[in-house]
Amino acid sequence: MMRKTLYVTDLDGTLLRNDKTVSKETAETLNRLIEQGMLITYATARTGHSAARLLEGIDFRLPAILRNGTVFAEPRTGRVEEVILFSPEEVQAIRRYMEGLEPCGFVTTYLSGEEKKLYLEGRVNEGFGHYLQEHSGDGRLCAVEGLEELFQGEVCYFTFIGQKEELDPLYERVRESGDLSCVYQQDIYRPDYWLELCPREATKAKAIQKLKERYGCGRVVVFGDSLNDLTMFQAADEAYAVENAMDEVKAAATGLIPGNEEDGVARWLREEYGRLAGSAKREIRKEALARREGLGEAERERGRLLLTEKLLGHQWFYGSDMILGFASYGSEIDLWELLQEALRMGKRVFLPKVTKEGPAARMRFFRVRGREELVKGYKGIPEPSEGSEEYVYSEAAVRRTLMLMPGVAFDLYKNRIGYGKGFYDRFLADKEALQLRTIAVGYRCQLVDRIPQEEGDVRPYQVICV
Repeated sequence: MMRKTLYVTDLDGTLLRNDKTVSKETAETLNRLIEQGMLITYATARTGHSAARLLEGIDFRLPAILRNGTVFAEPRTGRVEEVILFSPEEVQAIRRYMEGLEPCGFVTTYLSGEEKKLYLEGRVNEGFGHYLQEHSGDGRLCAVEGLEELFQGEVCYFTFIGQKEELDPLYERVRESGDLSCVYQQDIYRPDYWLELCPREATKAKAIQKLKERYGCGRVVVFGDSLNDLTMFQAADEAYAVENAMDEVKAAATGLIPGNEEDGVARWLREEYGRLAGSAKREIRKEALARREGLGEAERERGRLLLTEKLLGHQWFYGSDMILGFASYGSEIDLWELLQEALRMGKRVFLPKVTKEGPAARMRFFRVRGREELVKGYKGIPEPSEGSEEYVYSEAAVRRTLMLMPGVAFDLYKNRIGYGKGFYDRFLADKEALQLRTIAVGYRCQLVDRIPQEEGDVRPYQVICV
C-alpha cells in the first residue's frame, strides 16, 4: 500500500506566487490529491486568518502550522487549535533585550482568549508603517501607550520590522542568549528585514514532528525557499527547495524543483502521487488476484449464483435493450448465465475485443448471439468476431444500455483496478460515453479499503461484489 507520508509546504515564495496568490493549477492539483488521501498541509510565519484568506480555494484538512511553529490552526478558518506561549521569564528576557533600543513591530498576545497584535503608539518606521497600511482592516491591531500594555496578556510571538541596521543589535542580543527561537531574514516582497521571536519550543520542525506522530506517518517531505524553512529541512526525510529559493536553502535541500511561479510544489506532488499510486496499484493487484485465484469451487459457484440473482433483479438490467458484458476469463466471476438470460429476453449482447497490439491496442465491442461464436483472442481471452455488428455509442440509446465491467480489485469509493492496460478507462474516457450506466462486478475478496485514483481513471457508477 502507499506509504503514509506527511507533506508540508511553506507559503510565501514557495506555494504562493509573487503576487501572493495560488494558481488555478496548484489549487486544482492539491484539491485532487487531498481528496485522494494525501496528507498535505502548510507551515508559515503568517497568522491563521492571513493564510486562510490566501488559500480559500484549497481544501486543506490537516492542522496548519502558523507563526513558524508557534500555533496550530484549523486551515480553512484560521481558528487556533493549539498555541505555545512564552513563559513570564521569557517575556521579561525579551523586554531586557529591547532596553536602549527602539525596534518597531508588534507583539501577538491573547487577551481573555482573543488574539491581539499590540504595538507602541508613535513607534513606526517606514517598513512597519507599510505593514500597518497594508493591514489597516485587521481588527487585531491595537496601538498601546507603554511597555506595560505592550507585554500584557498571554504572549506567543514578537514581530519586528525595519532596516537591517535597526534590527541587528536586537538580533545579536537574542542570538547570544540562545534562549529563544529566532528567525531573521529579509522580506521577499520588500527591502525590509523581519526579526521574529518565538518560544524556544516553537519551530516548524518541532510542529511537523507533532503532526507526524499524530497521524502515524513514517515519512516527511517538505518544501521551502527561505531561512525559516531550514529547521524543517533538517528534520524532514526529504526536503525540496523551489528554484527561487535562497542559496542556503538550496544547499540544504534533497533536490530542486521548479519555482513558485511555475507551480513547482503542485507539479512535484502530482508526480509523487503518480509514482506511489502506480506502486500501490501493482501491490493491490497482486494481492487481490492471489485471493481471487485461491477461491474454492463452492465459493465461485455461490458468487456466480448471487451475482446472477442480483443483476437479474437490477432495474438497469431490466430496463436495458443492450448489454455490454464480458466473457469471463481465468478466475473472473462467471457472467455467462446472465448473458444467456439477456439473449433469451431479446436483449442485444456485445462483448469486448482488443484490436491491434502494443500502444495502438484498443477495445471495441461486437455483438454475439451465443457462446459458440467466441474465439481465443487477446491474451487468450474469448472474444467475438470482428466481422459481427459493432457497438456504436448512441445518445438516444444510452439510457437503455448497461455495461458490466470486470476488474481485479474494487473499493467502497467505486474505484476499480483492472489488469493495468487501461482499456476500459480509454473506452469510457469520451465525455458522452461517460453517460453509460456501468456496473463493475466481482467477488467479495476483491474489495479493498482504498484504491489510489490517478488522472484518467474512470469510476463505474456502481460496484457489486458477492
